[in-house]
Amino acid sequence: MYEQRTGKIQQMKRRGIVGREVTFGAPIPRGWRMSWYEPQRRVAVYFPMPLHWLAGAVRGIVWRISIMWNAARRERHESQEMQRKFRERQRLAEEYAAGYLVGWHECLAACLEALECKPQSGNLHSKMKREN
Repeated sequence: MYEQRTGKIQQMKRRGIVGREVTFGAPIPRGWRMSWYEPQRRVAVYFPMPLHWLAGAVRGIVWRISIMWNAARRERHESQEMQRKFRERQRLAEEYAAGYLVGWHECLAACLEALECKPQSGNLHSKMKREN
Protein backbone atom coordinates (compact mmCIF):
# COMPACT_ATOMS: atom_id res chain seq x y z
CA MET A 1 0.00 0.00 0.00
CA TYR A 2 1.26 3.46 -0.88
CA GLU A 3 0.45 6.34 1.48
CA GLN A 4 0.01 9.69 -0.27
CA ARG A 5 0.84 11.92 2.73
CA THR A 6 4.38 10.68 3.37
CA GLY A 7 5.15 8.86 0.17
CA LYS A 8 6.11 5.71 2.11
CA ILE A 9 4.89 2.23 1.50
CA GLN A 10 2.97 0.98 4.55
CA GLN A 11 3.22 -2.72 5.08
CA MET A 12 1.84 -5.57 7.06
CA LYS A 13 4.38 -8.19 8.12
CA ARG A 14 3.60 -11.72 9.16
CA ARG A 15 4.19 -12.62 12.81
CA GLY A 16 4.37 -16.36 13.20
CA ILE A 17 1.69 -18.36 11.44
CA VAL A 18 -1.39 -16.24 12.14
CA GLY A 19 -0.42 -12.82 13.54
CA ARG A 20 0.39 -9.65 11.60
CA GLU A 21 2.54 -6.65 12.53
CA VAL A 22 0.96 -3.44 11.28
CA THR A 23 2.68 -0.07 11.07
CA PHE A 24 0.80 3.21 11.27
CA GLY A 25 -1.47 3.74 8.29
CA ALA A 26 -1.37 0.18 6.95
CA PRO A 27 -4.72 -1.49 6.19
CA ILE A 28 -6.09 -3.88 8.79
CA PRO A 29 -7.86 -7.01 7.49
CA ARG A 30 -11.54 -7.31 8.32
CA GLY A 31 -12.19 -9.32 11.48
CA TRP A 32 -8.70 -8.81 12.91
CA ARG A 33 -8.17 -7.08 16.29
CA MET A 34 -5.12 -5.59 17.97
CA SER A 35 -3.54 -7.88 20.57
CA TRP A 36 -0.80 -5.50 21.72
CA TYR A 37 1.18 -2.44 20.70
CA GLU A 38 4.96 -2.09 20.74
CA PRO A 39 5.72 1.63 21.17
CA GLN A 40 9.50 1.40 20.56
CA ARG A 41 8.93 -0.11 17.13
CA ARG A 42 5.62 1.73 16.53
CA VAL A 43 4.03 -1.53 15.50
CA ALA A 44 0.68 -3.03 16.47
CA VAL A 45 0.25 -6.79 16.42
CA TYR A 46 -3.09 -8.06 15.12
CA PHE A 47 -4.71 -11.49 15.29
CA PRO A 48 -8.06 -12.82 14.06
CA MET A 49 -11.02 -12.03 16.28
CA PRO A 50 -11.11 -14.86 18.85
CA LEU A 51 -7.33 -15.31 18.93
CA HIS A 52 -6.38 -11.73 19.83
CA TRP A 53 -7.39 -12.22 23.48
CA LEU A 54 -5.54 -15.51 23.68
CA ALA A 55 -2.39 -14.07 22.05
CA GLY A 56 -2.39 -11.05 24.37
CA ALA A 57 -2.89 -13.27 27.43
CA VAL A 58 -0.10 -15.68 26.37
CA ARG A 59 2.26 -12.75 25.78
CA GLY A 60 1.46 -11.35 29.25
CA ILE A 61 1.96 -14.71 30.93
CA VAL A 62 5.27 -15.29 29.15
CA TRP A 63 6.43 -11.80 30.19
CA ARG A 64 5.52 -12.42 33.85
CA ILE A 65 7.24 -15.82 33.85
CA SER A 66 10.41 -14.30 32.37
CA ILE A 67 10.43 -11.64 35.10
CA MET A 68 9.91 -14.30 37.76
CA TRP A 69 12.63 -16.53 36.30
CA ASN A 70 15.19 -13.71 36.04
CA ALA A 71 14.42 -12.16 39.44
CA ALA A 72 17.07 -12.26 42.15
CA ARG A 73 16.63 -14.72 44.97
CA ARG A 74 15.45 -13.23 48.27
CA GLU A 75 18.79 -13.79 50.02
CA ARG A 76 20.72 -12.17 47.18
CA HIS A 77 18.26 -9.29 47.08
CA GLU A 78 18.59 -8.70 50.83
CA SER A 79 22.38 -8.96 50.60
CA GLN A 80 22.51 -6.40 47.80
CA GLU A 81 20.21 -4.10 49.78
CA MET A 82 22.46 -4.35 52.85
CA GLN A 83 25.53 -3.59 50.73
CA ARG A 84 23.78 -0.60 49.16
CA LYS A 85 22.87 0.79 52.60
CA PHE A 86 26.42 0.24 53.85
CA ARG A 87 27.91 2.04 50.84
CA GLU A 88 25.49 4.94 51.36
CA ARG A 89 26.47 5.26 55.05
CA GLN A 90 30.14 5.02 54.09
CA ARG A 91 29.74 7.78 51.51
CA LEU A 92 27.95 10.06 53.99
CA ALA A 93 30.64 9.41 56.62
CA GLU A 94 33.39 10.28 54.13
CA GLU A 95 31.61 13.50 53.16
CA TYR A 96 31.20 14.44 56.83
CA ALA A 97 34.84 13.63 57.63
CA ALA A 98 36.10 15.62 54.65
CA GLY A 99 33.99 18.64 55.64
CA TYR A 100 35.07 18.31 59.27
CA LEU A 101 38.75 18.22 58.30
CA VAL A 102 38.40 21.20 55.97
CA GLY A 103 36.75 23.19 58.76
CA TRP A 104 39.38 22.12 61.27
CA HIS A 105 42.21 23.17 58.91
CA GLU A 106 40.56 26.55 58.34
CA CYS A 107 40.19 27.06 62.10
CA LEU A 108 43.80 26.04 62.74
CA ALA A 109 45.03 28.37 60.00
CA ALA A 110 43.03 31.27 61.49
CA CYS A 111 44.42 30.54 64.97
CA LEU A 112 48.01 30.36 63.72
CA GLU A 113 47.54 33.58 61.78
CA ALA A 114 46.19 35.29 64.90
CA LEU A 115 49.11 34.08 67.03
CA GLU A 116 51.78 35.10 64.51
CA CYS A 117 50.50 38.62 63.85
CA LYS A 118 51.98 41.46 65.88
CA PRO A 119 49.74 44.07 67.52
CA GLN A 120 49.40 47.27 65.53
CA SER A 121 49.35 50.76 66.97
CA GLY A 122 45.64 51.15 66.25
CA ASN A 123 44.82 47.94 68.06
CA LEU A 124 42.57 48.20 71.14
CA HIS A 125 44.89 46.00 73.18
CA SER A 126 47.93 48.23 72.56
CA LYS A 127 45.90 51.38 73.39
CA MET A 128 44.91 49.91 76.72
CA LYS A 129 48.57 49.18 77.55
CA ARG A 130 49.56 52.81 76.85
CA GLU A 131 46.85 54.18 79.11
CA ASN A 132 47.96 52.08 82.10
